[in-house]
Amino acid sequence: MSERTGGRIALALVVMCAALAYLGTGAMDDLDASPRDDQRRFDFTESRLTVVVDGDGELRLERERGHELVVTRDLAGAAAKQGNANWALDRDTLRLSAHCPGIVINCRGAYVVKVPSGIDVSVTSPGSVTVVGLLCALRISTETGDVRLERTSGTLRLRSDSGRIHLVDARSADVDARTRRAPLSLAFARPPVHVVAISDAGDVNVKVPSAPAQYRVDGTAGNAAGVRVDIADVPSATRSIVARTDKGVARVRKAEK
Repeated sequence: MSERTGGRIALALVVMCAALAYLGTGAMDDLDASPRDDQRRFDFTESRLTVVVDGDGELRLERERGHELVVTRDLAGAAAKQGNANWALDRDTLRLSAHCPGIVINCRGAYVVKVPSGIDVSVTSPGSVTVVGLLCALRISTETGDVRLERTSGTLRLRSDSGRIHLVDARSADVDARTRRAPLSLAFARPPVHVVAISDAGDVNVKVPSAPAQYRVDGTAGNAAGVRVDIADVPSATRSIVARTDKGVARVRKAEK
């Protein structure tokens, strides 16, 4: 073995030992951090709420029966350590952060935001966003996180870079949902008026109620065999559905009775 090769091996061993030492000390401290579960109530008089999630965290939005904005957070591991998480309301913007710096074994931040009626909501988050029962207009944008909505009735504008978009039991009349690298599924409990569902690389599924309603349907896929439209395309209809994918199957169908 040459002197140069031996030196490289020795250096690699030193780096490995340092990394193992870190894992055995600082990183392992995450397992000893006490979880934090707390709640804050904010007086909110604005007509629109913007939620910005920064760092590692999951967000869930629900309807609040009262007039306050109620925020609950659940922090574990590195996120529960002093200085690694923050929450603050600045007029109409709620900022939620949970950071997990360095190499960590355990780190979790989860938030539940309860929104009073009559307030439209806009969300920007790298992680997943779940919405249950909101009746307002919603704009949601994620990076890798999935977007899941249940029982919504307001206008929806949904975007994700590589997360799935899943809408169930929706009463929203106007929905525009787009994801770049994931499947997309929209299921309606009431006939929608305007639907756009687009994925660059994932299956697209749109399911409308069996109730009598006519739609203009634009189904497009990377190849003709990838388009499966099981409802009538009526060019004169006032309701419209666009289902498009470059790599996947685009399907439009009615729910079973």
